Amino acid sequence: MITEQAKAKINLYLDITGKRDDGYHTLSSLVMFADIADEITIRPAAHFKMSIQGPFAQSLDDEISENNLVARAARQFAGFYERDTNFEIILVKNLPVGAGIGGGSADAAATLRGLLKYWDIDELPDCDDLMLELGADVPMCFRQASQLVGGIGEISKPLSFGFDIPCLLVYPLQHVSTPDIFKALDWKEQEEALSQTMPSDIESSEGLIAVLGEKQNDLAPVAVSIYPVIDTVLGALNGLKDTRLARMSGSGSCCFALFDGMAQCENAASDLQTEYPDWWVCATRLRGT
Repeated sequence: MITEQAKAKINLYLDITGKRDDGYHTLSSLVMFADIADEITIRPAAHFKMSIQGPFAQSLDDEISENNLVARAARQFAGFYERDTNFEIILVKNLPVGAGIGGGSADAAATLRGLLKYWDIDELPDCDDLMLELGADVPMCFRQASQLVGGIGEISKPLSFGFDIPCLLVYPLQHVSTPDIFKALDWKEQEEALSQTMPSDIESSEGLIAVLGEKQNDLAPVAVSIYPVIDTVLGALNGLKDTRLARMSGSGSCCFALFDGMAQCENAASDLQTEYPDWWVCATRLRGT
């Protein structure tokens, strides 16, 4: 039996740099991963089957089929390696759905990592094309490490920070449609080399936050116009006394706030949960390595 974590993906900034002829937008983004995660367990079975558990399992009740991204990833990877699908996958869904923090892409990537261990395959496969067929975020979630991301998500420059960052995640229980966000986006062309988007000498969380303060999430204005509750979340996060930076992650609607210390982050989480008891609030850490 193999268990693999699918950690929440946080886009600390997100620049839209162009639009390809096939309709995909190109981007530049700094991605880090949080401690909070879904879990994928793979164990032997007579034939392929899948079940979903956890606090957000109900959001995927209609997807326990070949349309589920985890099931698709498992079947395609089995075909890639010419393996039988005689295993069961159990997905524990701890992360909200449609929140812009990886979700299905992180689960699919964790499934691929888990199957490599389940089949005792040591060599990292050259399967970025397969991962991109599942979703543009899958390659970065497969790596599950701090990285600068370019292209449509398939270009990656690994980063290693010598620090972690306390991070408060807030999801207002509003599912966001990523295709709707990109369809409404009025993008501006600003081609920029991946290597030039971040300084190479960031040695502290304070330094990183200072750099992030000069950047933004280009999808946020569009997301707020379609889902005004995101603006409410950002206002609440910016209103906390110890918030250093607040922003929407990915295409939303999950937003995050960064703090200097974990105690401040946990206190902020408690205060915010009291004021907004219907929201999903999680104090966690973004791991630098």
